Amino acid sequence: MYCFSFDLNPNWTEIYAGQVEILAYINRMADKYGLRQFTEFNSEVLSADWIEDDKKWKVKVRTNGEEKDFIVDFVVTAMGQLNKPGFPAFASEERRQGFGGDQFHTARWDHSVDLTDKTVAVIGTGASAV
Repeated sequence: MYCFSFDLNPNWTEIYAGQVEILAYINRMADKYGLRQFTEFNSEVLSADWIEDDKKWKVKVRTNGEEKDFIVDFVVTAMGQLNKPGFPAFASEERRQGFGGDQFHTARWDHSVDLTDKTVAVIGTGASAV
């Protein structure tokens, strides 16, 4: 379901592979195509301004409290719509808040929660459900 058309993975273990398998594929692609050296991880983009005369982008990011500027040819916005969690309106917000189980948004996955042998509800579709 999640793979590049130019580098398909014929070895998925199931039709809708899980997060661990999808992440392993993404990591293989990043390594295979040497993308890590061009990637600024764990950073907040503060601005991206087009410099018309130079036909380049000036991108300002914050990483660990330090601001950096980059001059680049291309900007790929791959943040996804889930980079800032949003919750649907529930008929009773009080009931949701009073729920005794764990709750978290896929954009802020809580890896400390053990889901083994638990009944899990996923509210959403597409990437949210995956």
